[in-house]
Amino acid sequence: WEGTEMKKISTLFWTFLKTYWWAILMVLIAPVSLNFIILMPAFSSIVGTETDWLSFHGSYIGSVIASLITLYVLYKQLQHNHEENEKTRQENQTVNEKNRQLQLDILKYEQEKQWLQELKIACLDYIVSYNPNDLIEIGNIMCIDPDPVNIKEKIRIMVNSISRSELSIRIIHRPNSNYHDFKIQKCEAAKNFERILYEIQDLTLLINIPSQELSDRLALCDFDNIKKRFEERFEEALPSTDAINKLIAKIIIDYFTPAEKAFLIIKQAAIEYLQKEENRINQILTE
Repeated sequence: WEGTEMKKISTLFWTFLKTYWWAILMVLIAPVSLNFIILMPAFSSIVGTETDWLSFHGSYIGSVIASLITLYVLYKQLQHNHEENEKTRQENQTVNEKNRQLQLDILKYEQEKQWLQELKIACLDYIVSYNPNDLIEIGNIMCIDPDPVNIKEKIRIMVNSISRSELSIRIIHRPNSNYHDFKIQKCEAAKNFERILYEIQDLTLLINIPSQELSDRLALCDFDNIKKRFEERFEEALPSTDAINKLIAKIIIDYFTPAEKAFLIIKQAAIEYLQKEENRINQILTE
């Protein structure tokens, strides 16, 4: 510790010498120069003795040195005040900028929270639009009153609900990686669910038809798995209209399991999407 202090004092001493060497030189040269000037012969008569002039010059030089010291102290004080004022100004500017940024962050946070609430409503509607229980309701309709018009209307409502809710999310979403991940995660499941709806729509072509028209109607179906189910079921005997309707109801109810699987994937994707967006918004005030 003592060695460090001595080194620090030595550094300050040499810094002082390098900065004020001229003042030290003036102090050393002034007495010699004054003595030399007084001993020089005068060209004309001078009032006063050498002692008087020595006293005068001593007082004069002392006053000059004192004035210079005062001016120097004043200069350093003003310089110090300027530095302190500049430091205070910069600190105030930094604080003001931080406060301004905080206000902007709070405003952005509130806006994003409001947007998140709208997104939650849109995602909830999107999840509900894929409710597999609607397929059970369609199956019940087939068992009670096998009317293709009612079933087509129910399918139309479900398809429109899916399209409307998906459009709502597309309109209000933020174009970021969270939305991209959500689309990828739910894409295949959404396609599977929608394919089920279109397959059920194909099945309405077979409701209440005479048995002799079954082959012709099956030819109009777009999905091979429907044709396969009917061919396996009625491979030998010619089915009655009632038997056809019952098989259609069974196929529709059997769709519940894959539809529920797709629904759960879509639900989980939406929940994770909302959670990621909420985490992103919460980071606004912590960055």
